[in-house]
Amino acid sequence: MKNNKGLIILAAVAILVLAFFFSGPFYTIKEGEQAVITQFGEVVATDVTAGLKLKLPLIQEVQIYPKKIMSWDGEPQLVPTE
Repeated sequence: MKNNKGLIILAAVAILVLAFFFSGPFYTIKEGEQAVITQFGEVVATDVTAGLKLKLPLIQEVQIYPKKIMSWDGEPQLVPTE
């Protein structure tokens, strides 16, 4: 009887761990990309370093953008054109 209870608990823990990994807790940022992490629609973090990252599955969403979008900080009349 005691052995069956331990087996049931072990099976329940295994199912929870598998559900966690299948819900997508990992995301990857490549070189030249940046990520914005949102939680319930609000921005909670940004990440600009490349690599494998971890997020809270089913709670956080990750939007990945290219880092190549640059803004101009100089004077407006000094922007080169054709």
